[in-house]
Amino acid sequence: EVLSDLAIFGRLFLDQEFELIQLWRWTGLNGEQVADRYLAVVQERAMQIAKRAEMRPELGDIISLTLISYLMALSFFMEMAHFQVGQEKILMVQLQLMTKSNPKVGSEFMQRNMATVQNKLAHLYTDTGRLQQARDLHFEVLAKREAFVKEAKTPEEKSAALKMVGVSYHGIAMLYSKLGNVEEAISYYEKALEYQKNEDDNDAEVADTLHNMGVMQMKVGKYKEALELCTKSFQMYEKLYFANMPPAMAVMLGNIAVCHRNLGQVEQAESMYLKSIEISEKSVGRQHPHVALGLMNIGTLEINRKQFEKAEVYFKESVDIFQKSETSNINTDYLRCHEKYIFCLIQLKKPKEAITHFQTLYPRALAGPGGLKAAWPAVYVEMVEVLMTASLVKLAHEVALNMLETGQCPDKCVVHYIAACKILKIAAKPEYSLEKALEKSPGSLILLRHYVESVLIPAKDTAALLTTMDRADAERKIGADLYGTAANWCEKAKAKDMLVPLLEHAVKKFPEETNFICSLANEYYDRKEWSKSLVYCRKLVQLEPKNPNHRLMLGDLSIREEKFVEAKQAFKDMLAAFPSDAKIQTHGKKALEMLEQREKQTKGGK
Repeated sequence: EVLSDLAIFGRLFLDQEFELIQLWRWTGLNGEQVADRYLAVVQERAMQIAKRAEMRPELGDIISLTLISYLMALSFFMEMAHFQVGQEKILMVQLQLMTKSNPKVGSEFMQRNMATVQNKLAHLYTDTGRLQQARDLHFEVLAKREAFVKEAKTPEEKSAALKMVGVSYHGIAMLYSKLGNVEEAISYYEKALEYQKNEDDNDAEVADTLHNMGVMQMKVGKYKEALELCTKSFQMYEKLYFANMPPAMAVMLGNIAVCHRNLGQVEQAESMYLKSIEISEKSVGRQHPHVALGLMNIGTLEINRKQFEKAEVYFKESVDIFQKSETSNINTDYLRCHEKYIFCLIQLKKPKEAITHFQTLYPRALAGPGGLKAAWPAVYVEMVEVLMTASLVKLAHEVALNMLETGQCPDKCVVHYIAACKILKIAAKPEYSLEKALEKSPGSLILLRHYVESVLIPAKDTAALLTTMDRADAERKIGADLYGTAANWCEKAKAKDMLVPLLEHAVKKFPEETNFICSLANEYYDRKEWSKSLVYCRKLVQLEPKNPNHRLMLGDLSIREEKFVEAKQAFKDMLAAFPSDAKIQTHGKKALEMLEQREKQTKGGK
């Protein structure tokens, strides 16, 4: 009741607005409930004024103007508190009053204020993901304000009207930024800047626009240019506000930190993230989206450092703040934060928690601006694997298909999608088949492995295996490592009949690659095909003469093939090449003794 008193609201709002926000949070009421209380008090005040005026008709608009003044202050308070539902409610009441107002009384004032309220409403629509409504309303307001410029009767009126056109351009730029249309956003920010620079005492607006232009540069990866713009805007704010830093400066510092992070200046980034959180907390309290944004940023820094336990703590608190502060479920910052929190849970091997959070996030991400096209792909791809492991195959299938339809992460998603289709016993869409995916990305190791292991090896199609590997090598230029990887896949599947032809093919392509030659020598040795093994062993000795194992194997194979002269020479060469290796000397001497004994026996007729 005390906080609902308009006189107390007015005093606190002027001097201690952030304390007023915190006091309301302590009551446990949400934004809509706070708005309802104030609207009830405003309505009661209207009745009191009307009663005093004895309902004289000519005073009706004066009463409306009085109420509108209260409502304007209340809507600004709701905006600061991030009570979005409450803010919208108050803005709609303002518009209703303005619409009912007698056009003869304060008409120009009312029309301009109506445009201001509509502009705020358009911003709110943008923040809550109602982007088409935001666009329609922004351009409706812009048309009105351009008309006000034409209707202006004095230079002062025209200057004020032009300033408002600049404000509209700025709002439209923010909308296009939300839509991901960076070029349009920059275009409108530049238009806004033209109007703002022509006005005196307009440094705050210029600083805001410069900062937002910096954010656009960040979105296209131009972090050096972004850092310059964001730093310049921050310095302008410092001159305006000195030590009394408003919440906007915390957001600015956060974005400057993002630039430093992406430029590899991690320590500067961390310092600025922490300073950003400190400013936000002092300004608006711990339970505010500005603080949540700062926590999300420093959590992202910890992800980059692979410090997932630390990152989890930051993201957990950030998600909690976003939820408690009545942030829209489809707010972009909230969605990215929740995605990163789930990513940390996956990395920390907490699948049950990850699944619980994902089941909350997923429908919201679908309904958010841009749907899954605007999502962070990494978490969805990894989440599909978690869902498959947890036997939540139907959901895994849906997520994988949705990701494929957005064109994001096709390789892993194709594999998961096909696996899910197989389990669910449903036909995969032809456009997302493994063969189609390989046509588009013949060098994808993820697709290649799945194709080899699930299609070619079961079919024992050696010719297709060799053709597929050659096509992949032509695409990726990986070279010998690619064929070595394929050999491992064959070994794992115990596909020996495909392994040997693959190794022989690899030896022809890479005749100096001893790994393939050695593998072939060993494969033929295991099969007791001594003559074939001997051919490759000779090549090994030529290519790696300092390897004693090759010489030992050469001697062994020569004996088995009854090439005793070659065997004797191999062991002599081995003893001469490794005089200080006791083990080699022992083996070599024993082998020579055996050969000499055999030679004597042969001469003796035995």
